Amino acid sequence: MSLLYLTEQGSKLSKSGDRLIVRSPDGELRLEIECRHVEAVLIFGNVQFTTQACVEMLSHGIEMALLTLSGKLHGQLTPPRPKNIDLRLRQYQIGAASEEHPEALALAREMIAGKIEGAVSVLRGTLKNYPDDALRRMAADLEAAAARALAAPDMATLRGVEGAAARAYFGALAACCRGELVMQGRSSRPPLDPMNALLSFGYTLLGFEIAALIDAVGLDPYIGFFHSERHGRPALALDLLEEFRHPCVDRFCLTLNNQRVLKNADFQQAPDDDFAQQPPPAAPAPAPAPPAQPSGLNRVCPSQAGSEVVFVPADPSVREVSISAPPAPAPSGFRLTPPALKVFLARWNAHLNQPQAHVPGAPPRSWRQVLRAQVERLAASVRSGAPYHSFIRSGPSTTSTAPNPSTPSTLSTPSALSNPSTPSTPSTFEAEP
Repeated sequence: MSLLYLTEQGSKLSKSGDRLIVRSPDGELRLEIECRHVEAVLIFGNVQFTTQACVEMLSHGIEMALLTLSGKLHGQLTPPRPKNIDLRLRQYQIGAASEEHPEALALAREMIAGKIEGAVSVLRGTLKNYPDDALRRMAADLEAAAARALAAPDMATLRGVEGAAARAYFGALAACCRGELVMQGRSSRPPLDPMNALLSFGYTLLGFEIAALIDAVGLDPYIGFFHSERHGRPALALDLLEEFRHPCVDRFCLTLNNQRVLKNADFQQAPDDDFAQQPPPAAPAPAPAPPAQPSGLNRVCPSQAGSEVVFVPADPSVREVSISAPPAPAPSGFRLTPPALKVFLARWNAHLNQPQAHVPGAPPRSWRQVLRAQVERLAASVRSGAPYHSFIRSGPSTTSTAPNPSTPSTLSTPSALSNPSTPSTPSTFEAEP
């Protein structure tokens, strides 16, 4: 996937013909590239763009995402694609009744089992270089939790298993941090330490790519099987993201930390408000004083013929609209400094494109190849009803048979995972419970 990251604050994206043009705040040319070479544009913070550039990108099938400097996704602009109606109808039939539908439960079991086994792979990777009995026991406990996820009789039980496993894993992940960046469990919205800031940022970037792939194969990113539907939340993208959080994002962030590519000095603490950091614009010329208005009200003017901007109230009788008090300042969290952000993005893109042996016995593939194949596998499963297997459990050396839910488990139950009755907090791209 060819991505264009725009991070220079105050820069501008425009177009000339079928080329995208990026200029610095003072007008210096930064980049000129044909649209056919770009698949997605990710804009961080206060970067300007023209309507003409947006239309040109849409006409070439280019996705555009708007993010804060700390990686929170504001939203995205998606080009229209032919929709596979039969596939989406099948998805809606399963997803609309996900709490009771057996196919939704089967899909969710595999995704969560894959997520937990991905967590095991991260811990075992650390154990190769840093033997630790407590970490080894936690890896074994999580393997047992993955088996319980596959045997979960209902969604409530599955969510409890997933929540308990996530809390235990993030407690163990702190012991895997060997560089300057330390973490005290998982925090998000805002991330309370640099390591959590890296994790949240990585989850957002990966979630955007997964959502784009899901939409491209004809599935609806907003109808999931494990995550419940909520306005504006891409539930299916979050479902599939679960399998890749730990082996793809967490391991990458640990590498940046443990190899001391990023240090505490590469982070800053600030509210997640990109525009609060910008210098104020030059003061405009004084304008005539407006007519006096009642305090707290904004006058809605009737639309004028020939006006450049027309606002039409839903209720024609409305002439005044209340103005709510400004929101309270967002709490401060950590985010990368501008130079460190560029380092992260360059290494992240290389990480996703580098062929690796993800599953023993399988040929090396890049993460982007794995993501595309997994989205296609999910679409095929939804379409045909065939069993779905998480990517980490689909290799030639892994088994894909779930335990019989009616058979009592003989696995030992660790104290940290023994009470999975409390489900985890629903995730967003940037937030893992």
